[in-house]
Amino acid sequence: MKGHLDFSVVEGGESVQYGININGMEIPIDVEVRRNGVLIYCRNRGGLTGQPVTPFVTRPEPPREVVREVTVREVVLVLCPHCNHRNDAARRTCENCGASI
Repeated sequence: MKGHLDFSVVEGGESVQYGININGMEIPIDVEVRRNGVLIYCRNRGGLTGQPVTPFVTRPEPPREVVREVTVREVVLVLCPHCNHRNDAARRTCENCGASI
């Protein structure tokens, strides 16, 4: 059995490349696993036990940026001539007394 497989996955929002090499005609077969080109697992007839070559380090997820939308609206206030209440200029009658503005 002999083969090579490359694939990528998303880990913590980051694309990670994996490569697996398999080589051997008898059990046990030789296996190498690489993550972004770094050997992380190896098992071969040369005596390695199949334990990870380097510890698999997981990185903490970076803080996510919070996006806030702010809507700003200009409000023009008009004083009611009857009660001096401040009203939005779009109103036709006073919010307080109901008189025509």
